[in-house]
Amino acid sequence: MQSGKRSALFATGIAGALVLSGCGKGDTGAGGSDEGQASGQIVYGESTDFPDNLLPIISSGNATSVANILIRIQPGPFQLLPDSSVVHDPEFMTEEPSLEEVDGKQVNVYSINPDAVWSDGTPITADDFAFTAKVQDEEFVTGACPDGGILGTTGYDQIESIEPSDDGKTVTVTYDKPFADWKSLFALLPAHLMDSEDDAELCAAITAGWTMDEGIIGEISGGPWQLKTENIDVPSQVMTLTPNESYWGAKPKSAALVYQNIGNDPGAAVAAIQNDEVQMIYPQPQLDLVDQIAALEPNVVNNIVFGLQFEHLDMNTPATRTWPT
Repeated sequence: MQSGKRSALFATGIAGALVLSGCGKGDTGAGGSDEGQASGQIVYGESTDFPDNLLPIISSGNATSVANILIRIQPGPFQLLPDSSVVHDPEFMTEEPSLEEVDGKQVNVYSINPDAVWSDGTPITADDFAFTAKVQDEEFVTGACPDGGILGTTGYDQIESIEPSDDGKTVTVTYDKPFADWKSLFALLPAHLMDSEDDAELCAAITAGWTMDEGIIGEISGGPWQLKTENIDVPSQVMTLTPNESYWGAKPKSAALVYQNIGNDPGAAVAAIQNDEVQMIYPQPQLDLVDQIAALEPNVVNNIVFGLQFEHLDMNTPATRTWPT
């Protein structure tokens, strides 16, 4: 990260744009000190709606802003890199998860880093894989929790079994039907904080989710960043991430990553980055927005690339049924 007031704009095809600068207000060097201590902060201008809930598997938590917050808080076997490649997380997995066909069935094996722990010190194990699948399996969603607002069961409804090793650090997942998009599964939820033998109790907890006033359950994190409840300012629509002190991998170089909602007005986004009120933005790109950012050179460097997102319009119309007479 550079120390001067220099920004960079990355536009992802027709999907979005990211602006990044080296320092923000009160920044003491976002790249960290010579001793390797995290320092400074980066302010990200969030253009989508401020979330109502932070639990990503329910409808009220199904928001881009939630995904942006949780991407390095919620652990998972795979990462989506800026070049749109999908690779395993080498700090979470000891090796790339395997894909085999055994007795005509799809089998994936995950090897969890022995040092991987949640922010409260609890080891991340096969129990978290099993719980994450349980609350998104068809049996739970349609049986025990049909009105819980759970987004879907895709992929999890095809899992036949999840088998742990003795230490829980190796997970073998067998599908009764092949699931091509298996790398998209297992953004892990903390079983030790959420699981319950009482399905009604579990359903109630899932339905309530992680409200903004209470934050993420137990302020838990399995990644390099952590969101503490005290760092959520709902009236100002600001969330501040700080380094997870229990993270076993490479620590963040910045002392804070601030998410400030700035709305989706391109003019406001440009003004915010121009005035150094924010150092990163990811707005919906438009021709006039690209032109405005280009006009800020050399303080703003822009780069336009293709991405994986797309815009779509969904029609919610009642189904027409013909009943036999």
